Amino acid sequence: INFSNDVYWYCVENLEDSFVMLKQQVKTLSLLKNKSTSIKEVEKLLFLENNVELGKMFFYIFKNNSSLINLFNRNISSLSDFYIFLNSIKRYLQIIGESPTKEAALFKFPKYLFGEKEVFLKIYNSLKKNGLTKIYSNLFKAESLVRMNPGMYAIVGLRFFLNTKKIIIS
Repeated sequence: INFSNDVYWYCVENLEDSFVMLKQQVKTLSLLKNKSTSIKEVEKLLFLENNVELGKMFFYIFKNNSSLINLFNRNISSLSDFYIFLNSIKRYLQIIGESPTKEAALFKFPKYLFGEKEVFLKIYNSLKKNGLTKIYSNLFKAESLVRMNPGMYAIVGLRFFLNTKKIIIS
């Protein structure tokens, strides 16, 4: 793979540290062959701009609606982004649902998300079992609607995100 100096150093700074992820990213970059590429093209190809926030969007749930709308629109730009977003929410909800105490929830909570621990605890304390059932129901509806109408992922996903906020806050 031949890159310009700028693209090369951008890749060195921004590719994943994990060997498995790095290997996958290099395989993806190899699809470019010897085509001249810019930093923007590399970002688009590897989703470097969006991947950072997709798994953490759930922790912005206490922000105001206009901030959530902007956050969602900025980060969810494809059907795959939508599914990554939903799967991350499922993971956090599963931790909450399976944990009888906040200590148990913190034990299961991913250690690399230490910066979001306080918000996670706030969500854990706010979410009642009835609320968890409502969110799972909405999750099922959102997935079903998107499977029937894949082009509607942005509208359905945003509505799901705002409804989830409403359930957690109330």
